[in-house]
Amino acid sequence: MITHMMEPTPTQIIEALPHVHYEIEALLLTPKHTPDLAETVYFWKMAHGRVLFTFFSTEKCKRFADDVLSLDFGFPAEPLYGNDPKPLLDLFNKRLFHLTYSRIQEKDEWLMDKLLSPVMRQSRKFIDYMLQLTTITIDDNERHRWRDLKNADARGLPLQQNTSNIAHYQIQIIESNRGTDR
Repeated sequence: MITHMMEPTPTQIIEALPHVHYEIEALLLTPKHTPDLAETVYFWKMAHGRVLFTFFSTEKCKRFADDVLSLDFGFPAEPLYGNDPKPLLDLFNKRLFHLTYSRIQEKDEWLMDKLLSPVMRQSRKFIDYMLQLTTITIDDNERHRWRDLKNADARGLPLQQNTSNIAHYQIQIIESNRGTDR
């Protein structure tokens, strides 16, 4: 794995914050959905959980390229899956992005609780941390968004909207290619 000691600038850190918010919001809040979309919703949550696993558990010396890390905000990295995260992380990666014979033969559930619960707990700690943070200048609107996220999570509110800044456009492109030979 290629790593380097990137040191993001204060401006880069502030610009990354809404993207971190998006990832955490997508993990913690579940959109209203019909039962036939449950698998899609939980795959989506697993993908955001996987992104946040790296964000919360990677030490600066193990940063891959220009990954945004919780340490950039002064929030400590922690081993979310115990002292040997490799087996659970391999399972997480395999279940999300690989079609394998061992996956096909497995009869157990997808271990959503083991995979996502530690990341969700860390996400909630990060929200509290951001609301108390004084070493990085965060404008009032951004801090308000974090407070709203904390309240929505505490109240179990559904995700109200698609907060991605690119999803609608990307979906249009994908859907416009349906049924073509491209």
